[in-house]
Amino acid sequence: DSPENFKLIYADSMIYAAKKSMNNALIGSAYLTKGIVFYAQKKLKQALDNYVIANNFISKTNDPYLTYKTKYNIAQIKYHLGFYEEAIPLLKECIKYFKGENARAYLNSLHSLGLCHNRIGNYGVSTEINEKGIAEGKRLANDQVEPYFVHSEGINQYFKYNYALALQKLKH
Repeated sequence: DSPENFKLIYADSMIYAAKKSMNNALIGSAYLTKGIVFYAQKKLKQALDNYVIANNFISKTNDPYLTYKTKYNIAQIKYHLGFYEEAIPLLKECIKYFKGENARAYLNSLHSLGLCHNRIGNYGVSTEINEKGIAEGKRLANDQVEPYFVHSEGINQYFKYNYALALQKLKH
């Protein structure tokens, strides 16, 4: 058996144990974990199915972190399926929540929002988000996401026909 199969087995075990607890946050979190395993395997339909189940349980709790973690993951699926217009409002909600809660999740949400705008041709908006993301990373002393913003900006510059700048950003 592959490590990926073991991850699914563990996720199923988590769901089984969580269901015994009758705790909606635990059950939802377990389904969210299973969805994340499927997402990593690029099995987007199964990932989304598990995120939706997770959301059903998590919506019955008052756990905002889990609520927004689920929204973020659903937005990721929508992005990968090409539903950029549906991902944008979810990501905006995540940005608002994570801004004061979790620097990495906040920066990741900003990055994904910039990618969505790039995909629908809003290159100017995407550039603004990339610049904000780099500035916010500096403000929060978190440089982990900066290369992603720079890469995203390289893609933007390519679509704006600024090939020299695009190359410079993409080689960064």
